[in-house]
Amino acid sequence: MKIWLLDYHPSFNNFKINNMDDFKRLQFNGTQLGDRWNAPEVDLRDYGKPSDIMGCHNGALLINQKAKTVFESTVHAGEAEFLPFEFEGVTYYFLHVLNHVSCIDAENSLIKRLNGSNIISEYTEYAFHEELVKPHHIMRVKFHEGDNVVHYPFVSDHIHEAIINSGLKGYQLIEVWDSTFSWQDKQKKFNAMVEQSNKERIKTFDYTTARKFVEKRKITAYSDRWAIRLDDQGRFQLGELVLEGTYSWIYPIFIPPVLLVQVWGIKEQVQSGRLDRVLKAIFKNER
Repeated sequence: MKIWLLDYHPSFNNFKINNMDDFKRLQFNGTQLGDRWNAPEVDLRDYGKPSDIMGCHNGALLINQKAKTVFESTVHAGEAEFLPFEFEGVTYYFLHVLNHVSCIDAENSLIKRLNGSNIISEYTEYAFHEELVKPHHIMRVKFHEGDNVVHYPFVSDHIHEAIINSGLKGYQLIEVWDSTFSWQDKQKKFNAMVEQSNKERIKTFDYTTARKFVEKRKITAYSDRWAIRLDDQGRFQLGELVLEGTYSWIYPIFIPPVLLVQVWGIKEQVQSGRLDRVLKAIFKNER
């Protein structure tokens, strides 16, 4: 089984709470609010991309009626409540998760603590006790120390599948735990992939040379988990290796400085005797 972190997607239309008093008041700490609910005023951040999951405030998702219907049919009774609010004559809801669960496997989680203290700030990698998470479809996760809970809601495979099949828009579902494939195993696999990628390079050079080679010869260059290339329209891209063995490509605004000092290389075979001539020609044209 898997556990998924559920959040809204900030590039889609989403709501913001107008009043700072409301912002502070709405804690959503797992105590039922239905009988004393006082809805806040909100404004829409309109990015031209309609959304069904339209924000997250203190762990409560802001959702529309379509999303509410999906969750009503999938969550267990008592796991959540739906708190209405109005915007431009349409009813929306805060999905308040009431189900707070102590289920962290601390020994196998990767924990970040505040500088100079023993206080947990976040979990950078999660491990759960399977028998403790298995009964739940949606939950907030308690820190294994202290009284805090993780900011986001977590959902089961059942809800993950329902959301994927529902056609909902404007969300992120991030896999945080797999009972059959731990984050340690994933890290070992990923490190092996990076090592293999570096071994496959047939010629290495610095970033400046790699960049010129990419731009002039349209060949992909690689360095550890990173790659650079031109797309079909000649635009520069930066790629990051993912566990599936492919690269996630972006159009970077800037290149992280750490990449400028790494060793880069190419994997494509250049005909014997041509590589040095190609490099000389590239730098000659730059003068």
